[in-house]
Amino acid sequence: FPSHDTIEANDIKRVREPRLMAKFDESHTLPEIFQHHRLSILPISRQAYVIGPYATYRPLEYVQIAARPFHIPQLDTLPTTQLHGENHTLAVLYNSGVMQQICNSPHVLPTFHGRMGSGVFAFQIAHSSTAQQQHTIAVHNAQIEIDALYETPDAVFIIEAKNKHVSDINVRQLSNPYRDWE
Repeated sequence: FPSHDTIEANDIKRVREPRLMAKFDESHTLPEIFQHHRLSILPISRQAYVIGPYATYRPLEYVQIAARPFHIPQLDTLPTTQLHGENHTLAVLYNSGVMQQICNSPHVLPTFHGRMGSGVFAFQIAHSSTAQQQHTIAVHNAQIEIDALYETPDAVFIIEAKNKHVSDINVRQLSNPYRDWE
């Protein structure tokens, strides 16, 4: 199999919206043919994607930590009895002080969330069958989405929120925003 094949967004659009057809956040959601051949699809611009044998998924490890008490403020516009989506949950975490605990700083400021262009960068990614073989992927203004970006005096935190337990994550969800903000 070649190192990668490029597919144009217009070709994907004949079937479905390209960003939805190429959005596989977890490895088990990949099409069967991709899973069988250990393939992934990555955006390289707003008009094109690459398909190849890339190691794009990493397993997640859940660590049990001791719960610390926190207070959720009673705000008219922030109902807390049911959390509706990632942004809502992130707002509750921030306003309750939990995000300050996660970032280990009392001075946490939310700075960005949403869609944007990635800028221009290139990166190395391991082959899906052998980590010794690397592929170079060049990205030019691909669309990225950041669930939340927080800044403290000492660090920047890129957050990818999930509303369910997941076993692995597509590293592009964090690596592309990291490379862009780097």
